[in-house]
Amino acid sequence: MLIFRTDSARQGAGQRGTTAGGANFYTSLPALAAYSNSLHAAGTNDNASQAFTTSPSLISNNDLHLSDSTSPLLGAGNAIGSVSEDYDGDPRPATAPDIGADEIVQATGGSIASGTFYNAALGAGETIGGDVTITKTAVPNGNDRFGR
Repeated sequence: MLIFRTDSARQGAGQRGTTAGGANFYTSLPALAAYSNSLHAAGTNDNASQAFTTSPSLISNNDLHLSDSTSPLLGAGNAIGSVSEDYDGDPRPATAPDIGADEIVQATGGSIASGTFYNAALGAGETIGGDVTITKTAVPNGNDRFGR
């Protein structure tokens, strides 16, 4: 955790370890950046390797849901075992979730299972495997049977 303060004594506050508590330390922002960069091998967490320079394809500046199934954020995230749903309650896959708090539900094994989802996308030849309710956006992506 990094807290920005204007006074030089507490300019960069950092948390040591993975458990919140009294193990805080205070240092300058350049020193904290140098320490953080030393935690990972070169090229594995250098900020640039995790950056995107393309539009994430969000619905709007006020609605940060992914707008369609062409977003570069789809399937580009790292799975976190304790995070099984996005902020709308849509399920997150065990591998390769979308980056960010929104997940576009996509077919697994060629089919979207029964359920209520905020947004979903189907590719050509993929099917709906039961009663599916999509409350916001459905993207058929070439599936001419979608919605019938």
